[in-house]
Amino acid sequence: MQIETEAKVISPAVAALLAKADEAERTARHRYHELHPDAVNYEYDDSGPDTVREWEETLDAMTVAGQREYEEYAKWLPAEYERQSRRAEHFKRLIAQDRELAEGRVNYPPTEYLVDGWLPTKEIHLLIGESGAGKTTWLFSEFLTKWQREESILGRASHYVPYAVLVNDRSQEGIIRTLERMRLHPGYPIKSINGDPRPLDEKVIEFCDANPHVRFLVIEGIHCGMEDLNDYSAVSKLMASLVKLCRERDLTILGTTHVSKAAASNGVNGRTSAIGSVATAGMSETLLVLTRKDSTVKLTINDHNGPEFNQAYAWVADGRLQEVDAVAAEGFPTGRMADFLAKNESDTFRRSDYLEFMREKGMSEQQGYTDVRNAKNAGWILESDDIKNLFQILRRPAGWEALTFKNG
Repeated sequence: MQIETEAKVISPAVAALLAKADEAERTARHRYHELHPDAVNYEYDDSGPDTVREWEETLDAMTVAGQREYEEYAKWLPAEYERQSRRAEHFKRLIAQDRELAEGRVNYPPTEYLVDGWLPTKEIHLLIGESGAGKTTWLFSEFLTKWQREESILGRASHYVPYAVLVNDRSQEGIIRTLERMRLHPGYPIKSINGDPRPLDEKVIEFCDANPHVRFLVIEGIHCGMEDLNDYSAVSKLMASLVKLCRERDLTILGTTHVSKAAASNGVNGRTSAIGSVATAGMSETLLVLTRKDSTVKLTINDHNGPEFNQAYAWVADGRLQEVDAVAAEGFPTGRMADFLAKNESDTFRRSDYLEFMREKGMSEQQGYTDVRNAKNAGWILESDDIKNLFQILRRPAGWEALTFKNG
């Protein structure tokens, strides 16, 4: 049944809620009148109202009647009356909520982000990757350098707040040498807490007490503050302490950690990819996972409330990462294919040409077929309809010219 108003229609779902509220009110009254047959009966026509206004008037009348009789109900059937009244109020609240949604009158609390739609504030986020995948490189060259200037990051606006970098897995000098390799200024707000045997949350609290203006904290090597990475209880306790700190101090944390061996070997880039207990990733809002394949690095962004996002990077001459074509999660063209396309002077090639290229590099024929398939899926090449195993090069991915092929 649909109940029509001047400009609106009550959905069957709302009508069902109204019926449940009606039933709860009616049950409470019937129980009372069974014991008090002489009492005034405020029942109404069973046919039910037809419009939203009539529903509202009916529910209002029932509420007035309930208030008028409440003292008598409370004397004779307090538990039953309370139960049914709470049930009725519950369904009436749902009706009001559905109406607010339908009319666009819901006011959600505003969410602030470090990058629009990504990295909400007052949360913990993780940057995950194998050793050598480029976590520190991406963090400084592709994120912090742009973010602190409020430049666009992957097409989204960024929002600066006072920040600091706590290094928990190496010396401060080691980070400076990485910045020198990338030709970045060493003036980032970096502090090493490596070597301090206290629990990580104690070190973070001490730093925040001394620097109350900091609103964003990068922790290089967040896993190094965990005594047993696989102990769910211990890890969740530490993560809960950091989550509480974020709420109380208006703080956002981005921690870096390693990918597990199983995830690395199987190419997993979801919430089970972080090393150690699942509590680390499970209690983090956003995961940024870096996966390296040959000369290519893929960034996968997973958060709790949005679709997965993927971006491919290539290593360039100064040791930085450079964006190349964004690709689907199923796979992306490898550095081998990109190297082949960059060096191919013709606009077409045969599959056998690429397989020969692979053999020269000591790679398997099966891997060659996989590279060709991924390049097709990414829209880099197009297979001819007329000539079997002939491919047209649609575009040579930007940023690959500086690459040199590396086996493996």
